[in-house]
Amino acid sequence: MADPKHPSRPGPDLGVGLGLRVPHLRHILTHHPDVDFFEIISENFMVEGGPPLRNLDAILERYRVVLHGVSMGLGSAGPLDRDHLSRLVALARRTKTPWVSEHLCWTKHGNAHLHDLLPLPYTDAVAAFIADKAAFVQDSLGLPFAIENLSSYVGFSQSQMPEWEFYRQVVERADCFMMLDVNNVFVSSVNHGFDPWDYLAAIPWDRVIQVHVAGHTVRPDGTLLDTHDHPVRPEVWELYRHASEQTGGVSTILEWDDHFLPFPDTLAEAVKARAYRPVPDPDRSTPRVQPGERPEPAGPADLRTQQAGFAASITTPLQIDDDGYSYNADRYDPDTVASMLPGPTLAPVDRLSIYNQQYWFRLLTIAQDELPLTRRLLGLTDLNRLTTAYLDAFPSAHPELHHLLERLPRFLAGDHRFNRPLLRQAVDLDLLHQRVFFAATHEDLDAGTLSGSDLAALRERPLHFQPAFGLFAEDWPLVELRTNLLAGPDSDAIVPAPAPRKGWWAIYRTPQAGFGQERLDPVQFDLLRLLMEGRPLPAALDALTADLPAPAVDRIARGLQGWFARWAGLGWFSRRGLG
Repeated sequence: MADPKHPSRPGPDLGVGLGLRVPHLRHILTHHPDVDFFEIISENFMVEGGPPLRNLDAILERYRVVLHGVSMGLGSAGPLDRDHLSRLVALARRTKTPWVSEHLCWTKHGNAHLHDLLPLPYTDAVAAFIADKAAFVQDSLGLPFAIENLSSYVGFSQSQMPEWEFYRQVVERADCFMMLDVNNVFVSSVNHGFDPWDYLAAIPWDRVIQVHVAGHTVRPDGTLLDTHDHPVRPEVWELYRHASEQTGGVSTILEWDDHFLPFPDTLAEAVKARAYRPVPDPDRSTPRVQPGERPEPAGPADLRTQQAGFAASITTPLQIDDDGYSYNADRYDPDTVASMLPGPTLAPVDRLSIYNQQYWFRLLTIAQDELPLTRRLLGLTDLNRLTTAYLDAFPSAHPELHHLLERLPRFLAGDHRFNRPLLRQAVDLDLLHQRVFFAATHEDLDAGTLSGSDLAALRERPLHFQPAFGLFAEDWPLVELRTNLLAGPDSDAIVPAPAPRKGWWAIYRTPQAGFGQERLDPVQFDLLRLLMEGRPLPAALDALTADLPAPAVDRIARGLQGWFARWAGLGWFSRRGLG
């Protein structure tokens, strides 16, 4: 388990690093700052391609990276998402991470992903269940698997032990590791009224493979929120000092996730940790974990019932008005509220409302970011109402947030309140850009392959397009409007609907990982559409020209070679299927 020379040290001390976040990427990739290592959110890179993986590969050329997940849901009463776990294993291999960490929480009920780190009752049965799951994950990874303690805002009457005993039971039964977040210890100590030093006194330090430090927000009622958007408090640094002394130095990450500072200022906050810790010892060995197979455990029935009520409560839609929002707390599950302990300053229903707010604020923010054109046409309040109605009808069905809005067109088509042609087209365009952003890249079919006068390569087989390519037909000039809005200052001001004007476009990702937009004429658009349906070129041309007059057919024949040469030069086609 531990390094035999240092029995309280389970792995190498990588030093002091930072959570890798998008607002800092440009600075990091341009200036290559001196950072010991980075931690990445695993789910942010479980994508097919695009800028996330391009940026990750650039980071890996210079820095060591460790993986930290947020969507596995070890404590969810249902089974693990095996597809998610397979993608995590692949990402671990790509990054050569020395270990993988996740949270001691649940994130999913049934098929609905809640995208939050949700608390558990601390019982022997739940500890045994999660330990078996964690052991299964560690075996699947073939790497050390570390579990992070949670910051929480509610406690449950069913609990049989304090959090620190529950945490210890899970990792010792699973024979896995701890990713100890000392800010979470402090936040929960205030919210639940325990002594944080009692928590640290119970930690098996030979299990601690990594530590998090972060800042938090203090609400007017005294509740602490784990927001990662303030400097680390002195009390948290003292807890960190103790953790460093007990471990002899441990890999440390500063998390900063909102109200971002310039990168140099964020790094300066992180390196404060060096004053509380010994010199890193990167030569300490990483524990060896052999891949294996074991059955995945079934969740306790009472845990499934408890999580059903909690999920129903926190997904209760907010009442959204022009002046803000309010809770519909009368719709919370009464058994869930009754099972909660009061906090030092808040009643159970008020503690539950924190999770209700976090659920909706997180998902509404995602929609605002992913639907910039739709937001400006609708306005922020109406977009929030639309998103709320959509997610109430179609809860998130995927652990990664970039899939959140995939079923929105289906919802719009079936809901008379929002089924408006202009709105549907705006949503389609926003989602097309999102799909192109995350799509994989295949080897290009170069223009030389299409240089023969008869385009022989396409005579017998369908032409394959790059996944990062799509077509868009518009009845209003939405492509230009979206481009102009994104080029201007960020604003929530509503823009008037443009006058109708038809247009035909190709939307694609450029080799520089930006977006390309090519205006097409209707014939070009229809030809590309037929080819994307899988028709070989002769069949596509037959369908395209069947009802056209001879001069139009001649124009297509004369232009075809040039069209394909340009389109291939823009990288729209893939070599897949052509050998």
